Amino acid sequence: MVETSENTSDPKNEPKEARAKLGIDMKMLELLVCPLTHGVLKLDVAKAELISTKARLAYPVRGGIPIMLPSEAREMDEDELAAYSA
Repeated sequence: MVETSENTSDPKNEPKEARAKLGIDMKMLELLVCPLTHGVLKLDVAKAELISTKARLAYPVRGGIPIMLPSEAREMDEDELAAYSA
């Protein structure tokens, strides 16, 4: 399951232009979970990343395809995580 945002929000309220910019199929995103924690992901449209706050990782979205490999994800610091937890 994925939440969507400029930081975080409801995926159904995400502007169509923002989703189109990334080329992501929202039905597919609803099925995705973090491969490490099996927890909810949050879509950051501005950074083109799927955020797992539990794993403290940001998975990139490239060409509309989420790259769900922990080796490709970047680690997030406390300040970044706080923005997604609020």
